Amino acid sequence: MKSLGLTRYALTMGAAAALLAGCGGSQPPIGALGAMPQSRAIATHAGQGGSWMAEPAGYGKKDLMYVSDQNGSEVYVFTYPKGKFVGTLTGFNSTEGLCSDTHGNVWITTDEGPYGTGTLVEYAHGGTTPIATLADPYGRPGACASDPKTGNLAVANPCDDYSCQAKVVVYAGGSGPPTTIPTPVWGTYDITYDSSGNIFVAGYEDYQDSRLAWLPNGSSYFQDFNLKPRNISARGVEWDGMSLLIGQGPHFHQFKLVDGYGVRISLVPPYIDKRAYLVLGNRLLTAGGSGVLIYRYPTGTTPIKTISVPGSNIVGLTISVAQTQ
Repeated sequence: MKSLGLTRYALTMGAAAALLAGCGGSQPPIGALGAMPQSRAIATHAGQGGSWMAEPAGYGKKDLMYVSDQNGSEVYVFTYPKGKFVGTLTGFNSTEGLCSDTHGNVWITTDEGPYGTGTLVEYAHGGTTPIATLADPYGRPGACASDPKTGNLAVANPCDDYSCQAKVVVYAGGSGPPTTIPTPVWGTYDITYDSSGNIFVAGYEDYQDSRLAWLPNGSSYFQDFNLKPRNISARGVEWDGMSLLIGQGPHFHQFKLVDGYGVRISLVPPYIDKRAYLVLGNRLLTAGGSGVLIYRYPTGTTPIKTISVPGSNIVGLTISVAQTQ
């Protein structure tokens, strides 16, 4: 959900936004600092300002969790799953969605700031300096997702008024120039890829509660994605590795794709409602306010871990998977 943004290799809401949906080897971290105790490192860099990582050279083989805070316009970095606070990325006027690719690179969407209006900024796993930027032609990038097979990067752009459709911008291989594809929805909450390269978007229209659309792999246009049963409020959509997780927190459902429809196969136990969520293996992560909650998936009903975040308005969540080779 971006926000409800991630995949997961979406790693989404804004949504979606994002559970997991999709954006070689990892780049070496830039600006390495000598190791120091966590509290001292945080205090030192908080006083100096700017992006920092406490021990960048030590995180190459550790998974990292990235959380974006819209109020502070910063992205906070933690080890995963332990939840140790190890860094902050700054320099944004407005952070939106987050997603990561199979190389551990992280994309941050921003609709304004020093990189221009509507920009996607890429960081290497554990890095503190951007390694690439992409311009969004519509200037409103929100939730994003990376296709783990192709590296294609899909970004959802909501519409500004009632006279147009939300658009999805796709960057082949994670680079420009992009292809723009209109959707049947007006606004967007979340976006994800499944394992077959299909793209799914959760959004809304004329302030209706929700509407789903999908772009079958190889198709050139989005179409409505209908659910069975139909009475599901779908503000989030995420690929969990085998099925689509669709719903509105705290009520989510697992669906499988059958003949172009989403057919419900299971109701996921309710959990504490948050703004962003993702699935990684047998764990469900939800984020919102100033914290991240981790549950067993798909059966957990109470958090098994809580991670406090410095920010107060979390909108994006993703896991950057370390490279083992």
